[in-house]
Amino acid sequence: EIMDVFEESDETYGSPRITKELRVNGWIVSKNRVARIMKGAELRARIPKRFKVTTDSRHHYPVAPNLLG
Repeated sequence: EIMDVFEESDETYGSPRITKELRVNGWIVSKNRVARIMKGAELRARIPKRFKVTTDSRHHYPVAPNLLG
């Protein structure tokens, strides 16, 4: 069941969220038990990279002319 929930979450859920999902599905488990089972099965949540803005279009610096037209 833990593996199913983990795979459905695209491997992004950790033990707290998996515990909540299992409880909704009728299982009686604790977060620590789920964490221990996940550790034994070498399941680790993958944290998606956050979007970082790298362009500042509202600057006051001079802009080079467009030579290519």
